[in-house]
Formats: sequence, structure tokens, C-alpha cells
Amino acid sequence: MKKLIGLALLTTTLFGDSPAESITEPVDAPVSPDQAPIEEESSDHGYGSFALTEFKMGYLRFGDRKLRHHYNKGVLDIQLTSSICFWKPLYAYLGVEYIGCDGRLHPGHQKIQLRMVPVSLGVQYIQPITFDLKYYLTAGARYFFAHQWTPSKSLTRNGVGGFANTGFLYYLNPNVVFDFFGEYSYKKLHFQKMGGSLQVGGLILGAAIGYFW
Repeated sequence: MKKLIGLALLTTTLFGDSPAESITEPVDAPVSPDQAPIEEESSDHGYGSFALTEFKMGYLRFGDRKLRHHYNKGVLDIQLTSSICFWKPLYAYLGVEYIGCDGRLHPGHQKIQLRMVPVSLGVQYIQPITFDLKYYLTAGARYFFAHQWTPSKSLTRNGVGGFANTGFLYYLNPNVVFDFFGEYSYKKLHFQKMGGSLQVGGLILGAAIGYFW
């Protein structure tokens, strides 16, 4: 009996599994999409927002009925503007324009020409709607320099008026933007041949291409 017990103990010692702690490496549990960490996105998404330069073209409709009557073939307005952020969402706005139109005096149908170079200085408010679409509103002062030619004489007039414009900026890529805008300006200048003081500003509708730094 003792021999059998001794043999059993020997067999257990030689062939039995010795107790050992099983070491299990931790396995990451699957994370559901709802529990996945959300990366914080910047408000500008890398899109330009500090300075904007634009080349604008539009159609001007004079605010004065007499000017619309004499210059009835359409008036082209060309602008070069720049906006620089000084305190978000406010920008300092500077613009230079060229306006040229040909017409005729009535009665007599004498040829006349009008050329104007308005210079604008104002404040622009730009508000993001989505990461690639922004809305803006601008207001300020506009200096009008105008020169008119008639068959008998030429006149030069100038003075300070005001303007306001609004529109939408759509990013074609992180820096290039397309702008559709509307604008209204006001200033009366005196043209004796055309009946006294006339409102040389008016409504402009147009589009622009710009670069946002």
C-alpha cells in the first residue's frame, strides 16, 4: 500500500501540470462609433480669413432719373477692393472704382461722356455661415471724382458721399472666393448742362473673384 501511494506521488510529480498563473494581455474592447473620440475642428477649417482682395464687376443704375435718361445704354462699374481684419469679425475696407459711360443730351442728341473714380473707405462685417460660405455687410464714406465731356465744354466735380454693400463669399478652394454682391451709393454733384445737382451714385449688382489670405 505504501508502495502504491509513493508511486502515485512520484507519477504526479513527474507528469502532472504544475499550477501556474495564466497571464493574459489586455484586449482593447471594440469602440462603437458613438463612443469614438471626436477631433476638435477649428472654426476656419484652414480657410483664409485675415485679408481679402477682390476684383469686382457690376452694372450701375444711376439713382437720378436724368442720368438714367441720358446714359441709357448701361453703365459698367469696375472695382478693386481690399479688406483687412483688425478685430474679428470686423475688417477695414478700402476700394477704388472706375465708372465710364457714354450717352446723349436731349434734345439735340449731342454726344456726352462721363468718367468717375470713386474711392471708398469703410468698415466691413464678415460672418461665417458654413466653413465655405460667408456673409458680409459694409458701410462707409465714398469720395467721388467725376469728369464729364460735352460738345461745348468739360466739367470736373468731386465730393464725399456714402455707400453700403452686402453679399456672400463662397470658397472655391481654401483661398479663392466667388462673391455675388449688391451695393448702393449716394452723392449729389452739380452739372449745369444737365439740370443742376444730380445723384451720381446708385444701385450696383455684380459679381467678383477674390483671394482670401
